[in-house]
Amino acid sequence: MLKQAWTVLGVMVCTASLGCAGPQPRPTDSPEKAAKAAPAQELAGSSGGKPPVLVITPGQEPRQLLRYVHRKDEEFLVSVRHEMTMAMDGGPSVTIPMLYEATQKNLSVDAGGAARRSGRYAKLELIPGADPRVAQAMTTALKGFERVTFSDRIDSQGNVSNVSVDVSAIENERLRTMVAGMQDAITDCAMPWPLEPVGIGARWRRTRQVKANGVAMEQTAVMSLVERQGNQVDTTIEISQHADPQMLALPDGTSAELVSLKGSGKGTWHTVLDPLSFESKSTVIVETTMRQNQTESTTTLTMQIALTMRSTGK
Repeated sequence: MLKQAWTVLGVMVCTASLGCAGPQPRPTDSPEKAAKAAPAQELAGSSGGKPPVLVITPGQEPRQLLRYVHRKDEEFLVSVRHEMTMAMDGGPSVTIPMLYEATQKNLSVDAGGAARRSGRYAKLELIPGADPRVAQAMTTALKGFERVTFSDRIDSQGNVSNVSVDVSAIENERLRTMVAGMQDAITDCAMPWPLEPVGIGARWRRTRQVKANGVAMEQTAVMSLVERQGNQVDTTIEISQHADPQMLALPDGTSAELVSLKGSGKGTWHTVLDPLSFESKSTVIVETTMRQNQTESTTTLTMQIALTMRSTGK
């Protein structure tokens, strides 16, 4: 079960954090070097010629722009409670609850309001409730994760680009590969805002083609504006994903056929635009069917993640 779970875990974390994707990581760059070398970009209103955020309905009047306010040298503490439960072929479930924290700092803010950020993990631990069958193995495998560093660029609309993750501190090769494949989940913790003004009841959609830990899939997030009071914004999110059949290279060097992958979830976000902070809660369920070593038999792994994220100024 764990071998298959390693591949799917990165997929699910990426989904639970809005299903956003971007460029592949450059593990050799330091966060400061990557942040300085990244080319300046205009406010992201397109990706491959298609808008990353499509308004379904603009909502009620009055309508206003939703934009983050970034300031140079602002520092943040991001904490995540991540509880994963998985079961294979309807058998007994295994629960892995984790808590991790990261620190993040805005290195610079350009004239368009986009910030270049760097950060590092400060804590990663299993919390009470972890299944004893996997707790020891996970504790050993996660060694070095708390020293992972990262950098990116985020504009005022919430579009993240120029993602770089340094995984050299991780000793476990399987975990190192997994973390490198979920760089967007590490850095892309921001609700994406539409380009145009919106009002209460507005709905917008972001659909992207994602490759997470070798799995190519389509992920869609639909956001709804529930309430706005000044700089405080409340939204809901619905997440869906699916993947076509494909061959996968597993971390242990073997291969497997992905027969099907489908997932769905929902959550809530409370955002303060200035000074920036947020809190979100989401639950995602993914069902993956795989066939290994050219056999006729298949294995179905059902995974559920309950994710609580919080970002506050330091």
